Amino acid sequence: MSHAGGQGDQALTAHSAIRAAGQGALVASFLLLTAMPLVDFLGRPLADFHIPGSATYTQQLTFYLAFLGGLLATWTGKHLTLSTAVLLPEGRARQSAEFFADCAAASVTAVLTYASVGVVIAERQLGHKLSFGLPTWVSESVMPLALAMMALFYVHRSSRSWAGRAAAAAVVAGVFALGWVRPLASITWALSGLLLAATLVGSPVFAAMSGLGLILFWQEATPVSAVSAEIYRLIASPTLPAIPLLTATGFVLAETKAPHRLVRFFRALFGFMPGGVAVLVASVCALFTAFTGGSGVTIIALGGLVYPILLEDGYSEHFSLGLVTAAGSLGLLFPPSLPVILYSVVAKVPADQLFVAGLVPGTVLLVLVALYGIHVGRKIQRDRQPFAWREALAATWEAKWELSIPLVMA
Repeated sequence: MSHAGGQGDQALTAHSAIRAAGQGALVASFLLLTAMPLVDFLGRPLADFHIPGSATYTQQLTFYLAFLGGLLATWTGKHLTLSTAVLLPEGRARQSAEFFADCAAASVTAVLTYASVGVVIAERQLGHKLSFGLPTWVSESVMPLALAMMALFYVHRSSRSWAGRAAAAAVVAGVFALGWVRPLASITWALSGLLLAATLVGSPVFAAMSGLGLILFWQEATPVSAVSAEIYRLIASPTLPAIPLLTATGFVLAETKAPHRLVRFFRALFGFMPGGVAVLVASVCALFTAFTGGSGVTIIALGGLVYPILLEDGYSEHFSLGLVTAAGSLGLLFPPSLPVILYSVVAKVPADQLFVAGLVPGTVLLVLVALYGIHVGRKIQRDRQPFAWREALAATWEAKWELSIPLVMA
């Protein structure tokens, strides 16, 4: 009994050590990713100093950050999944669903590993080198190594018994055997349906998206290595490093008192109007979503703050919930919104052009929601705080750093 307990403690210690090592590597990569553009930004005007090849370093660090993050998310079970899996009853049904979901994820990551190995081999034959002399294929090797470890972890997690894990490995081998089968529409639909079912019972969303792409490439008899080559091209894009940096900025804002400062600023401006609180909520949520890049982060950071304010001002519970939820997506078209930057990378369109194109539609959406809030607010008979220049100036000064972020990003 004590021997089994000792083995359990050792396994837990090893798991904690691996997790800590992965988190340390991620933090180190992110700090380097943050430091390089900062040193260049400050060094050029002050001392005419810059890091040679810093753009290449930044792109490669983003590449490493993506796959190390994916590997750590697999290890800790933090990948994005649908919540429908929790509706399954405990017992054999849930265990079978988890086995099915892990088999699907393992199969997709195993095929991506095979595809990325092909990319690395082709790059080694070409002999290309990065600006700092490292062969490109050495840098790309992070991709198959991380994906292979992810596939092995999904196989290991699929069952508590080695017989179950062997069955999961057999499923992965069976997926590879499809490479020898002539693509048929019926098989394509069947595989897509199985992948969708696996996603519904807990397979990660990335596996569904990647797997569907692999299935379509297989149907068209296109080498699956094209998928991994495109992944590397997208991640090594010079625009993509902005995404982890802006994401970190959003989380820093969410964890500080930035929401309180922004609420005070907009309340000082619009609190005197009928429906001014609704305008406040729409404006602050739009601005905060532009900073964080996600409506979910906005709702978490601001929902608990602005929802009681709406109720206190006389708005109904249903209207308040709807306004907070809808306003969380109003800022997705404003700079420096992460979804727009990501779309610019995929569509190969300059991000500044997309932001200019989205400025009018985003403003129209914000104005329409604000006008509806004013319409509802006019029916509420309450005393309103008068507009005070001193409070408006004080609130503006207190929120000066948050309000300057779009200007700095521009």
